[in-house]
This record gives sequence, structure tokens and C-alpha cells, in this order.
Amino acid sequence: MASLYELSKEGAQLYSLLESGEIDEQTFKDSLEAIGADEKFDTYCGILAQLKADTAMYKAEEERLSRKRESAENSIKRMKSALCEFMDATGRNKVKTALWTATISPTSSVKITDEEKVPSIFRTPQPDKIDKQEIARALKAGTDVPGTVLEIGTKITIR
Repeated sequence: MASLYELSKEGAQLYSLLESGEIDEQTFKDSLEAIGADEKFDTYCGILAQLKADTAMYKAEEERLSRKRESAENSIKRMKSALCEFMDATGRNKVKTALWTATISPTSSVKITDEEKVPSIFRTPQPDKIDKQEIARALKAGTDVPGTVLEIGTKITIR
């Protein structure tokens, strides 16, 4: 069986013959049917539908696993906090058993309470980000945006 690409070539040739008047519309339809164009099209659309369903399933699975990961991370935080509280309550900075050793040591971290008040010497400049959606709106409205071009393409919607 021919690939969709090969069928596209054959279909283009048939369409050219139809446009030039060398074949009539019924011959065009019969020829498309003979080369299996509709069956191949159905197969491709079926595969696309399956891939879309698979993608949705993968996304749902990613979200489910992400929730499980977050739950596990929260459990880790709670359990570490409970161990720290226990060690603090018993006055021990170090606990050693046959299997594990736990040590409490001081830590420090910076909490930003008001970003506006932080002096510039403590800031890292970020690279500019280009807003493609705004550029597209401007180009569609007829505004010239140097260094850009609006590419027009096609898309297929299958339902």
C-alpha cells in the first residue's frame, strides 16, 4: 500500500487532470477510491485520534504522579519536622541507632519581606523575553515590527 506522501503526489496529479479538464469529477473520485486515498486518510486520522488520546492520558498520568510526588515531599517535611521536635524535646542534637544517625545543626536562609526595598546591588538582571503574542497582534494589525515576520501556515482540524 502506498504511503500518504505517495498518495499526495498521486492525488495532486489527479487533481491537476481534473482542473485541466482531462478527466471528469466522477473519474477523479473513482481514481481516488482506486488508490485507497480514503482508507489511508481514515487510517491516519485514526492514528492521530489515538495519539491525541495517548497524549491526554500521559498528561493526566503526569499530573497524578506530580500530586503523589508532592504528597511524598510533604510527608518528608512533616516527618523531618517531627524528628527535629523529638530530638529537641529530648535535648539531643545527635541520635545514633544501629541503622541510622540523625544530627540537628543550625541553618540560615534569607526571607525577602519586601522586594522593592532590596538594594540593586543584590539583584541579578534577567535577560529580556520577547512577547511573540504581542508581536503577532501588532503584525496582524498592520504594524511593522523590525526583525519579525508573520508566517502564515495551515492547520488541520480533525473531529
